[in-house]
Amino acid sequence: QDPTAVSPLRQLVSTAPAPLTRLHAMWSLVGLDQLGEPELRQALRDAEPMIRVHAIRLAEAAWLSQPSSALGDLLGELVDEPDPRVRLQLALTFGAIDA
Repeated sequence: QDPTAVSPLRQLVSTAPAPLTRLHAMWSLVGLDQLGEPELRQALRDAEPMIRVHAIRLAEAAWLSQPSSALGDLLGELVDEPDPRVRLQLALTFGAIDA
């Protein structure tokens, strides 16, 4: 719960070379209640499919707590996603948020 960790974690979400590091940084921000739309946007566009899968799950949780058209637009950008795991999570998320 160290607030000084937020800025370095945000940096890691977008710049860490290892996908696992980006994933852990993203979930650490969730634990600190500091994951914002910029980090979600970055993660939803990540080159690693599993980062996108987790970002979709986190966007779903954000949507359920506070629906936003910006989040809907972010998720909508993934409708032509080539990775089947990402498409599956997107379909599950759209079902959960009643989109």
